[in-house]
Amino acid sequence: WAGSDDGLVNVTKDGGQTWHNVSPRGAPEWARVYQIDPSPFDAGTAHLVYDAHMLGDRKPYVFRTTDFGATWTAIARNLPQDGTAYVVRENPNVKGFLVVGTDNGLQYSKDAGGSWRKLPVDFPTVPVWDLKFVKGSHDLVVGSHGRGMWVLDNITPIEEMDAAIEAKDFHLFSISPAKQWQIWNRGGFGVGQWIAPNPPPGASIDYYLKNEIKQTEEQKKQKRDQVRITIEDSRGNPVATEYAPAKKGINRHVWQLRYDGPKKITFGKEPPPSEFFDPNRGPDALPGTYKVTVTVAGQSATQTVSVGPDPRWPVDAQAMHDRARAGLEGRNTVTAINEMLNRLDGWETQLTALPKLVGEGEESDPARTRKYESALKAARDLNKKVKGLKDEVYDREIQRDTPSDTIHYLSDFQAKTSRLSSLAGSYGEAPREVAREKIEETRKEAQTYLSQFNGLLTADVPAYNRIAAEEGVPTLFVGDPIAVEEPKMP
Repeated sequence: WAGSDDGLVNVTKDGGQTWHNVSPRGAPEWARVYQIDPSPFDAGTAHLVYDAHMLGDRKPYVFRTTDFGATWTAIARNLPQDGTAYVVRENPNVKGFLVVGTDNGLQYSKDAGGSWRKLPVDFPTVPVWDLKFVKGSHDLVVGSHGRGMWVLDNITPIEEMDAAIEAKDFHLFSISPAKQWQIWNRGGFGVGQWIAPNPPPGASIDYYLKNEIKQTEEQKKQKRDQVRITIEDSRGNPVATEYAPAKKGINRHVWQLRYDGPKKITFGKEPPPSEFFDPNRGPDALPGTYKVTVTVAGQSATQTVSVGPDPRWPVDAQAMHDRARAGLEGRNTVTAINEMLNRLDGWETQLTALPKLVGEGEESDPARTRKYESALKAARDLNKKVKGLKDEVYDREIQRDTPSDTIHYLSDFQAKTSRLSSLAGSYGEAPREVAREKIEETRKEAQTYLSQFNGLLTADVPAYNRIAAEEGVPTLFVGDPIAVEEPKMP
């Protein structure tokens, strides 16, 4: 196909030896043939645009042929008539899915130009001079005049959307395969600021909601968004549970191809993540197939997603398995220690507050104090053990919002435990022998603390609760014993 700046369209079927003038009737005379797009589905089908703005005509002109130009159909009648069209392309993943770039942005059609709509993306009102679909990743690359180049990542939801989906209250779109791209973020190391952001790393989970769904009071209390997303491996083991908003229209949540992080400490300050380490981040998931379930307002839908390794980086499957297992061993150890500390802190808070609760102090009533004498003594004795165990594991003096506070770091077992997952090794590598030894050493030390805690749980706390119940003061929550859970691998 060849188009000229004086409005002629020619086509050859023999590699350029012979050409045939197939200029469409009804095209503006002397206007420029700006772009011709051969269909990726049929050699005889093509789409083209005319640019007549230099003739004082700013209307869009878009034509379609299905017979090598023998006949043409004008397909711009439903486009906004106040902006020149510069480019039209057909989506190689969906026959008849056209996108046109005009002076005013992007329009698309899913019926080969029979009707047009504004592309439902956050895109400025700016002239679009070129477009390219990326078939494998379902991306749309947009070249604008004045606002740079854009990549609309994974437009699968727009490709799949139809009237039946729009009529539903909720729909979960298919999930494109995801890769574990290993991308080093150098933004904090002096690289120039004129760098476009990478797409969010992970699997894009897209869902449609006919109407916005507000948070319930319970969701507000838990500080959780309205949509619950669960990930399971091929054996049905839980991998991650995440929450996402429930806006009207198409929503996107990105699972970053990781297991859930460890349980967090619910008291004190939480250390901020650094450029190199985030104590709340879970281990990388293994390559494989995962089940994704999205639940909102009592409705659930399920899709699967295929997770592959970084194709640029040869990896050994066994090494990846060993690394994931070590990461989960570390995460589970941190979860057990943090759960223990949360319960110890709750006990300590309640036991410390008991004297004030029963009126013990400078202005207390001696008779009232004597009434609770046994409970107060039992609380002091138990609180001494509780604080002693907590202080062995958690250094109260460490400045957790100051990453450089190494003075107290070595005496803080919880902080050292929180870094266990980082010993699992780099991507594609099994943990080194010295790392395995350190993980095992820390897990054994954690077990000694958990054994002390479970001793308090099964003996000391019930003994205190009996006295507290007899004297009518609040008892302590007991709960189940805590143990480090074994990793559940696919």
